[in-house]
Amino acid sequence: MKDTERGAVLVEASIYFPLVICTVIAMIYLGLFQMQEAALSYVAERVALEASRGEAYLGYHVLGMNQGRNVDFAWDGGVPSKETVTSYYEAYHACIGDLYREVGMLAEMIGGSGSRETVYESKYATAVTAVTLLSLGHITPPEVEIDRGFFSSSVTVTITHTLPVPKVVSYLGISDSKFAIETRATKQIVNPGEFVRNVDLAADLLDGLMEKLGVSENYHEFLNKTKDIVNKILG
Repeated sequence: MKDTERGAVLVEASIYFPLVICTVIAMIYLGLFQMQEAALSYVAERVALEASRGEAYLGYHVLGMNQGRNVDFAWDGGVPSKETVTSYYEAYHACIGDLYREVGMLAEMIGGSGSRETVYESKYATAVTAVTLLSLGHITPPEVEIDRGFFSSSVTVTITHTLPVPKVVSYLGISDSKFAIETRATKQIVNPGEFVRNVDLAADLLDGLMEKLGVSENYHEFLNKTKDIVNKILG
């Protein structure tokens, strides 16, 4: 190889090698960001699941339910004691806003604090640290928001991790000094047993009201015609 060719190779290497190294490092950083986002998404989904389950089955935590990965409890061949049942009902009726959505919504409208949200945020404050891959920057504890709707309720969990952007990443066109990873998970608060009981109670209440008004026969005739129409539509 001639000296001129060696010089050309040296010049090309001095140009391409830094670009290749910077690109590889940038890809590693971006891959770590993606892995961190997946880890935070898992935590957000898990916290939202357990919080929604806790809201759906109020008071059951005193019986050992919603602990870890368990979704039920066993009595080990016995039945709960009187003290255990009493503690369950005390926990179940601890907050009237949790039992009646209208009261909870009114409390939020007048500026009431979300005590239940604070309980969950304190319980899962350190859950993020167990899966954190990057210790750089600032990571927020899970922020829990309970939306108590008139017909349905839900739990939303948000986690934000703010990371400093390495200088090498600026070569890819990212000029911001910080990079924020935000993950959010939403779960519906559903208690099938309580829903069925409430529907039956509403149906019985409506039947009693129609009977008091003296239009019970017309009401049931209307329901039967409605059922026939629905059955014909569904085939």
